[in-house]
Amino acid sequence: MNARGIRKVLPIWAVSLLFLSYGPSLEDKMATTKTSGVEIAVAPPAIDTVIIKGMVFIPGDLHLHKGDTVIWINKDIVPHNITDFPDSKWTSGTLAMNSSWKMKVDDTFDYYCSIHPTMKGKITVDP
Repeated sequence: MNARGIRKVLPIWAVSLLFLSYGPSLEDKMATTKTSGVEIAVAPPAIDTVIIKGMVFIPGDLHLHKGDTVIWINKDIVPHNITDFPDSKWTSGTLAMNSSWKMKVDDTFDYYCSIHPTMKGKITVDP
C-alpha cells in the first residue's frame, strides 16, 4: 500500500480504535452480588434462539441460565406453536412463517408444538 492509501485508512482505523477503547467492557456489563461477604460477578441475562425448521426445534435441547430469554423463530413453511409439556400451562399461540415469540426463562421445562405433537424440545436452566 502506498502513502496515499495509508492516509486514507489511518483515520478510519484511529476512530475504530477509539470506539473500541471507550465502549463498555465485559466487566462493566457484569453485575455483582454479595454472598456471605464475598462479591461474585454475575453475567447479564443472555438471549438464546431456537429455530423452527423442517418440523424440528433447533437446538432441541438448550442449556441456559435463570433469567435468560429464549426467542423461537418459525422458519418453517407451516404454522407452529410452543407449548408447555405435558400440562399445556402456557402457549405461544400460533406462529406463522417468519414469526417469533420470546419468553424469559427461570426453570427447566419440556415443550412441544401442540399443532404437531411429535415436535419436542427442552430448556435446561443450569446453576
